[in-house]
Amino acid sequence: MRRDPVLLRKVFAVTYSAVTVTVSLILMGRGTLNAWPDYVHTTYGFPFIWGVHVTTTFVGRVDFWMIDTTALLFDLLFWEAVVVAFPLALLLLSSKPRTHHGVSQGQGSHHGPKPRLDLNKDRS
Repeated sequence: MRRDPVLLRKVFAVTYSAVTVTVSLILMGRGTLNAWPDYVHTTYGFPFIWGVHVTTTFVGRVDFWMIDTTALLFDLLFWEAVVVAFPLALLLLSSKPRTHHGVSQGQGSHHGPKPRLDLNKDRS
């Protein structure tokens, strides 16, 4: 059974996109607890921290959220670029037309040797 390279590339692109979207959502929504003695807070977002949930300060218990929409936008754009750029680059690089430059006859060239231009032909 022969494998279709176009189908394999498409399957890879879809699988890669699904895995990357899942990983990006996990990393964007995963909180990291920072338990400092007078400031307990959880940060959200990777690579850009877009949210901070403060639970304890030196005054006492609080429930305060700080959301940075610009960092959230940059986080989304970063992960979208990762999701789209890598499979797109693979598809573009693998679909590049192949040329037979420098291949001698009998090593893959089906059109025979290229005709040579003789510059000394018309000189008398």
